[in-house]
Amino acid sequence: MILAVSIIALISSCERSRKGHWTDSDKNAAKKDCKSGAKDLSEMEKGLFDVNKFCDCAVDKIEKEYDNYNKADKMGEDQIQKFAEMCVMSSMDFKKE
Repeated sequence: MILAVSIIALISSCERSRKGHWTDSDKNAAKKDCKSGAKDLSEMEKGLFDVNKFCDCAVDKIEKEYDNYNKADKMGEDQIQKFAEMCVMSSMDFKKE
């Protein structure tokens, strides 16, 4: 009985996000929201950077600062801007003509 309770507790603790280690569900939700926000960009803006690279970078950085996606989803515009600035250059799509 004690072993069963310990195993259930261990499994439950593995399924929760924490700072630096979000669940796949939290990461996917954050990336989905990030990509959804990119839909509002102009065609010119969309052509400047790789949205997937940008969102991967942003979610990686946000995950290190917040315990889970619900908490990160409440961040203010200043914080959003901070993460965007950190990731925009690394996601620039420099295409060779």
